[in-house]
Amino acid sequence: MLKMNDPFPFPTDFIAPKQYAITYIPVRSTAFDNESLIPSKYIYDNGNTNPPLYLEKVPDGSQSLALIMEDLDAWKQRQVHWLVWDIPVTNEIGENTSLGIKGLNVFNQYGYVGPRPFAQKHRYVFKVYALKQFLGLPVNSSLKEVETAVENNVIGFGQLVGVCKEFANKEKRPTTLLECQ
Repeated sequence: MLKMNDPFPFPTDFIAPKQYAITYIPVRSTAFDNESLIPSKYIYDNGNTNPPLYLEKVPDGSQSLALIMEDLDAWKQRQVHWLVWDIPVTNEIGENTSLGIKGLNVFNQYGYVGPRPFAQKHRYVFKVYALKQFLGLPVNSSLKEVETAVENNVIGFGQLVGVCKEFANKEKRPTTLLECQ
């Protein structure tokens, strides 16, 4: 079964729905490369704007997209920074875009909230799912409800990982917690 919090697109125990093959979707950004530093304008304390994402080869038959951005190095619990579903099929999620239905993030806000690690380097994964239908879930749906609906409808998947480092001057922490480059 698909593990929604697995950082890799196709875990070894992944079982695709029998009637659908899972297509890999290359996900890129003009703001940063995979596994590289996320520019500071996209962090929580310095603009808090979502980066642009470009999707290549969204599979035929896709009716909608879902997106989950989370901190892979959060140590207590999953920290979701961006949860969106029922995004109309597109090859571009532009910078500072408001598409689809936005779910609650780790700061109990709807929409995007940028990286904000409290210690050492953290990796943030942008997971994009192509779905065979719109999920039709209400705005107050939990992450678990969204993930269950995604699992039952996924026909394509891709991801992009960005890195954010702890702010070097800890004395400035009360006002500026970190920078990503």
